[in-house]
Amino acid sequence: MTPRLLYLGVFLALVLTSCDSFLYQEPTTEISKNEALSDLESVESSLYGAYNLTMESPNAYRSFLTYYADLTGGNVKINPGLTSEARAELRRIASFSSLSDLTVESYTALYEVLNAVNNVVNAVPALSDATQAEKDRILGEALGLRALIHFDLVRLYAQPYSSTDDASHRGIVVLTETPRPGQEISRSTVQDAYEQIVDDLTRSIDLLKGRPFDPAFINPINAKALLSRVRLYQQQWARVVTLSNDVIRNSATTLAPPEDLVAMWQNDYTRNEFLLRLDGSAYSTYTLSIDWGNTHSDTSPTLSATSDIMALYDSTDMRGLGPEKLIQRTVEEGDTLFSSQKYPEPPNQAPNDVGVIRLSEIYLNRAEAYAKLNRPEPARRDLNTIRQRSDPTAAPVMASGEALLETVLRERRKELAFEGHLLYDITRYGKDVVRDYCSEGPSCNEPYPSPQFVLPIPQDALTANSALSQNEGY
Repeated sequence: MTPRLLYLGVFLALVLTSCDSFLYQEPTTEISKNEALSDLESVESSLYGAYNLTMESPNAYRSFLTYYADLTGGNVKINPGLTSEARAELRRIASFSSLSDLTVESYTALYEVLNAVNNVVNAVPALSDATQAEKDRILGEALGLRALIHFDLVRLYAQPYSSTDDASHRGIVVLTETPRPGQEISRSTVQDAYEQIVDDLTRSIDLLKGRPFDPAFINPINAKALLSRVRLYQQQWARVVTLSNDVIRNSATTLAPPEDLVAMWQNDYTRNEFLLRLDGSAYSTYTLSIDWGNTHSDTSPTLSATSDIMALYDSTDMRGLGPEKLIQRTVEEGDTLFSSQKYPEPPNQAPNDVGVIRLSEIYLNRAEAYAKLNRPEPARRDLNTIRQRSDPTAAPVMASGEALLETVLRERRKELAFEGHLLYDITRYGKDVVRDYCSEGPSCNEPYPSPQFVLPIPQDALTANSALSQNEGY
């Protein structure tokens, strides 16, 4: 996106140097924020830069965080023919048997984004050359982005919201301002983290009211969509329905038609189903298309769909395996692999954008909430909308009660495969991970509850900040 690329150089000079001292503790600044972010241009530059930071590291949204929950949940395996150290570490992560250095990079990358966003949030009130509308737009986008980062941190580094009755278990370091050098901050509870996320999204929605829809930026529609997901994790079913209704009825987007289920993943497609996506145009390597082997280069693919996920699709389902479908067979040095076409090589070999929220997820959020509220008819209606779009021959869902809920969760797995949901959907219901295939290790399965369902806090972060505590089991 042109504005982001224009501002990226300015942002790097203003903000990235402030992240260096954070690498192994919560972020601190080495420059004066008052000097660096003193006018509308510099603050807007930093906001665009924060968006770009979400995609800077291959160990954040550009790669690892997008497939981590599918790798551990059972949808994705690692190419057995690859023997590099990084691939071996990923195999151990998949089998819940080891700690990888990649977890350090993910932790650092996400807190670097928070550092940048908080600098923007705290600079906005003092802007003297901005109109109130400009302040509201910048602050609204920054708060929504901060909520997204906090939410993914709490999913990665804390046990599910429902693990304790009041979500009082250990959460994450919640940051609403950049800490002073040497300042030590302890982890909040999961409840406190969610309260901050909800507050930021609520404020974002209010500040951005009336703003036009653009899936590449935080806007009132995708902020409500993200809040729908957050409320789903909190099991606040009535609120999920209300938010989902709002998004579905008032969004500028529609579900892609059946004939476009594959085409909508191309970067040159209008992508009318995406509510929020992250722009990858500033970076040219380590993309998901390379991970899946969907390039014309000789790069060996890292990832392959498992037999577990492929077995869930009927032969007539466009999301399953087939030459014109969303999973395609490939052979790499004698190994048969299965590549997701959700991450094809973009035109002109440009990097992939990464979809964060699609409209189909909102239908499934609402279906799950209706099922939990004992409203089977609207739950089945939403479920059939998604099922029969990809497979018009599929019989309508007729289940009710617990069987209906299980059908919803199975449909989530099929529809949202390879998009970063599966492990979280398993653990928020307190279920065991059960897999027919795993990369290595004595067992494919991991019973709930398990310390291995969250990543460890990096040791260097613990060393730098004595107020931090490690996750159980590490």
